[in-house]
This record gives sequence, structure tokens and C-alpha cells, in this order.
Amino acid sequence: MEKLSFKFSHNHDFWIEGYDTYIRLYRRKRQIIFTVLFAVLAAMFIEQIIVDPEYGMGWLCLGISLFIILVNWLNPVFERKHVIAALEEIKNDSYVFRLYEHNYSVETILPQSDGEQISDGEDSDDASYSKIPKTVTELDDKSLKAVEKEEYFGLFSAKTMCIIPKADLLPSDCEMVSELVKKINNK
Repeated sequence: MEKLSFKFSHNHDFWIEGYDTYIRLYRRKRQIIFTVLFAVLAAMFIEQIIVDPEYGMGWLCLGISLFIILVNWLNPVFERKHVIAALEEIKNDSYVFRLYEHNYSVETILPQSDGEQISDGEDSDDASYSKIPKTVTELDDKSLKAVEKEEYFGLFSAKTMCIIPKADLLPSDCEMVSELVKKINNK
């Protein structure tokens, strides 16, 4: 049984801020662990290089360790640039959020442009067109996390991200989503 349903729009700034939150929630711990691990390895190779500066393998391994640390921290920066570019493609999309007893779904509503139709790739005379399948997230998903910011709600799992601007919601809908955020964070 559907408990809540509403339509919301895409907000570029909130999605970027939400992506940063997603990185912080799901990847920061891994980044720190890898950095510490490879920093310890780099320190060990520095010690070997101090003892024997001609030890070529030590220099190579030190370089590899420092490179992995650098890539570990720069990768999210490059990913963020790709996300920003991808968000330009969906700037006119809107979404329908549906909350059920044990899950929620987000369905994309594609914008209607001047006679443009999205074909499903088959050459048929009937008007069969593809649409983006809805995303369903179980509320008991162990990776599910939620945040409530001043201007938006963020619902995150390991594979999904949903940013809901508060400006698009009625006060009663905003209250129910706020309760959902609390429920997710208290599980």
C-alpha cells in the first residue's frame, strides 16, 4: 500500500551537494584506510632508501605507493566533474517518489520535447517507446542512509542516490519524508 507519493524536480546545486555527501558517507572511510596503508608502506620504503640509496626497488615501490595515495584522493574529484557533466543531461527531468511499507521507488518522468521520441531500438510500426525503469530501494537495506539538510533530503544506498528538494514538497509531505529520514537513521 502506498503511504506517500509526490512529484519533484531536479536541482543541480542540491545534486552536487548530495553527491559530496554520498562520497563522505560511502567512500571517505575507504579512502582514509587506503591512505594510511600506503603511507605506512611508503614510510617503510623511505627507511630502506635511507639505509641504501642505491636500492632501486625501494624507489620504485615508494613511487607506486605515493601514486596510489594521489589517485585515491584525486579520483573523486574527477568523478565529480563527470557527475556535473551528466547532470546537465537530466536538468529538465522530474521524478515521482512513492513510499510504501517496506520500500520506496523513484520514477523518472522524461521531459516532452518538440516531437522528439525515444525509440526502444526496434524497427516496428507500433508506437513502442522505452522509458527509464523505476528504482526501488528496500527500507531494510543495510547500506541505506539518509540526511536532512536545510533545503533538501538525501536518500542514499550503496547503488542509488535520491535528492529531494524541500521546495517541491507540501508541508505534510516534507514532514513524512523527515520521519522517513529519522526511521532510516535509527535502524
